[in-house]
Amino acid sequence: MVGQHGDLEIQTRIKPTRSKAKESMNVILPFYNGKREVDHDVGPGWYGILERLNARLLETDPDYLLYQVKEKFGGLRFYTDALSKDGHEAVMVAEIESFGTCEQCGEPGTPTASGWIKTLCDPHKEYRG
Repeated sequence: MVGQHGDLEIQTRIKPTRSKAKESMNVILPFYNGKREVDHDVGPGWYGILERLNARLLETDPDYLLYQVKEKFGGLRFYTDALSKDGHEAVMVAEIESFGTCEQCGEPGTPTASGWIKTLCDPHKEYRG
């Protein structure tokens, strides 16, 4: 896939995901550091958060570069180059929202209390065992 970032044309490779919702990630993945594909290791339940964050960042920081998206300690982490104050606030809002959203399905969730901390809804917590 070829994406545009300002005047720079960049090639991106989409890692396979566990869900058809990967199209949501295609909105974000073109905005990367130009050296490699973006590392992203989040479940499809957070793709909506990422879509909203990307839309906001395109308003506040249209030339932002994305380096990594991941889950850490049950919350979203979104690593970019320098952002404006409004851009940092948008990232903070998205990261906070992730702690109340199931990473697998997008329904309301809470961080697990033991083991690898993940934010999940009750059915996904039960499935995880």
